[in-house]
Amino acid sequence: MNVDIVWEKLLFSSKYQFQIKNEKVGKISINSWKNSATGELLSRKVTFKTKGIFVPKTRIIDTESGLIFGSIKYHSGFFRNSATIIYDDKTFEWKQRGFWSSKFDVTDGDRVRVSGKTSKLKGIFETTNPEVPLVFSTIIINRYYRGKNTLFSAAVALPPVLTYLMQ
Repeated sequence: MNVDIVWEKLLFSSKYQFQIKNEKVGKISINSWKNSATGELLSRKVTFKTKGIFVPKTRIIDTESGLIFGSIKYHSGFFRNSATIIYDDKTFEWKQRGFWSSKFDVTDGDRVRVSGKTSKLKGIFETTNPEVPLVFSTIIINRYYRGKNTLFSAAVALPPVLTYLMQ
């Protein structure tokens, strides 16, 4: 049976609210300054901490015990971004289906475990088993690539704008 998990956030907010069938089931708060996020979904608390600039890696930590039980490794491509999520000795692949990382799938080889569609303020995940690390990892990965795409777009647009202004 598929479960639809809907998330929402306010403009300029870093706090996401999660719902299943219009019932609040969790939240995650992202601190961009500290490259970390802490959230709770279906009574499980998880923390994410990212280190590294050019080759970042995110650790997945059980908030209550403090134990690291997983990680996210990012694989940036020019038009195709992907990431590897590892936790509890299982490996999953996150792959985008849209240029702006607005659609994605998380697979464990042959099966799609989470499929999603996101925008700036709202998103929906479809999954057969709402595993907290997978659901939250999709938010973390999506934010990482959206930020990277925004920086790339600004870098491409800035030289022509500066040239025009300096004439």
